[in-house]
Amino acid sequence: MVVLNWVTGQPDNDLAINAHVNHEEATRYSTSYVSGQQTAIHDRREVTGANGRKVWTGDLAGMQSQLMMGADLRADFVSSNKANTTNRRQGSVTINADFTQTDAAAYVQVQVKPVSWLKLTGGTRYDRYDIDVTNKLTPSASPVAGGEVFSPKVGATVTPIDALDLFVNYGEGFRTPNAVDELISNPFIGAQKIYSREAGMLLRLPASSTLRIAGWTTKQDSEIFQPPGGAFTNLGKSERKGVDFEGRTYVVKDADQSVALFASYSPVNAKLLNRPGYKDISNVPVYSITAGLEASQKVNDGDTLSGTVYWQYYGHQAIVDSNGWQTYAKSYPVIEAKVNYGFRGGLGLFAEAIAYPGDRYAEIATASSGVIATSPQAAFTGLVGVSYKFQ
Repeated sequence: MVVLNWVTGQPDNDLAINAHVNHEEATRYSTSYVSGQQTAIHDRREVTGANGRKVWTGDLAGMQSQLMMGADLRADFVSSNKANTTNRRQGSVTINADFTQTDAAAYVQVQVKPVSWLKLTGGTRYDRYDIDVTNKLTPSASPVAGGEVFSPKVGATVTPIDALDLFVNYGEGFRTPNAVDELISNPFIGAQKIYSREAGMLLRLPASSTLRIAGWTTKQDSEIFQPPGGAFTNLGKSERKGVDFEGRTYVVKDADQSVALFASYSPVNAKLLNRPGYKDISNVPVYSITAGLEASQKVNDGDTLSGTVYWQYYGHQAIVDSNGWQTYAKSYPVIEAKVNYGFRGGLGLFAEAIAYPGDRYAEIATASSGVIATSPQAAFTGLVGVSYKFQ
């Protein structure tokens, strides 16, 4: 993966451009808990893209205002193969498809402060996506799909006193169909819309501390479910409701060093709408807890050593099959750590790690006819890399 970022100007009036290219190739073997059949999935993906954003900040008719405009471009070139295997030796091929997906988007956002205690935000985003599938097993089932989506957003923030912000937000988003798993079986499926609402408060406390509390709800046009080894199924409309409690405080904060503690708690209630029988949505933890530490230190007359470590704990989640049989996966913890050493000349070294000290089988679990299948997570994953910031 290669990523290039270019930024010029101050944050309130900057121009930022990003370009990236990425290659991924992986083979994964798995065995169905229902049929006992072992399969191998091989995916190769090249992703290229670029995006840019420009911000203007100033006065508009005597009001403080900010205008942000931007655009995104992305192209995915994917080859996907799936075959039945025995002892990792390939047998019959069940999926052999290539597809290209292109996405182009443009967006605009305006913020104005008609009075000192009120900030209004409005914007919209336009997306155009196109997917071209070549099904090598069944050439006649090679769908071409595409669509356009507008996603508006609005919000307001009221500041009755300097230490308190009250806010409300509304926004829309979408998900494009999966080219191999969804489009081949249903070439007429379109983008699935998501509608989100949020209201809450941000309290600024002494010692650069903050407390944020927000209640939110998200509605989705189509909740997608896939039983182990089965086809994707549309379960209809769904809704998720939750509350986020987030706090942060600085133990140390000056020009050369900082140490911050942060924590959050988020209960969630996820249900299917207008559907008889079971209502719970699979794989949505009923709550999550996060606690961690973030630190930065100037060293060696200009270098910077920084890092983050945090612990997350996810509550139990429902596992429901298409027949309405239901059980629950266990709660589980995850520990993540990141460290970065930035040289004053622009070179940077970084390392990241993720560990599952508890139940590695609980995060991804599905059910079919009363049988549970899991996708166990690696007990430990590590990543190291190099970055360079051009001066």
